[in-house]
Amino acid sequence: MNPEHRKKAIGLTRKTADELIRKICATAERINADKNMSRVIVKLTVFGSYLSDKEKLGDLDIAAEYDFRYPDANGNYSDKQRALDDKIRESDPRDYPVTIVARVCYPELLVLKTLKGGSRAISLHSQSELDAMIEEFPETKHKVIWTRNEVPELRTDSPK
Repeated sequence: MNPEHRKKAIGLTRKTADELIRKICATAERINADKNMSRVIVKLTVFGSYLSDKEKLGDLDIAAEYDFRYPDANGNYSDKQRALDDKIRESDPRDYPVTIVARVCYPELLVLKTLKGGSRAISLHSQSELDAMIEEFPETKHKVIWTRNEVPELRTDSPK
């Protein structure tokens, strides 16, 4: 890890973290409203130092659960989903050769990059990664901050 990046992340204040949470929740709403995005965000969960009493945080750990925009009746990959993913892959601006894995994952990566919004302070994780952590360490604190079709519940008890 770049030491300069680490130094910047250590200075994340709770106020900035609260602003980032509001921003990522609004971004999830925009992603879900954008029919050109291949996935929809289902749930966002915060965990890590944000749920402590610390005023300075290392980073903002957020787990994202997402799903296909157009699943079939069983929740699996559909022809309509494949067509959207193919359209997104064709719009990939990278004009250099990329691996087949990078090409296949591009629609999903685009959603995650949009969700993160270029913030170095946000450490984005998959929901399955958080679930595995909770299974191994049941005392892991976590809080759902946004779910699809619901108003986000923001932290109101920030330490002063």
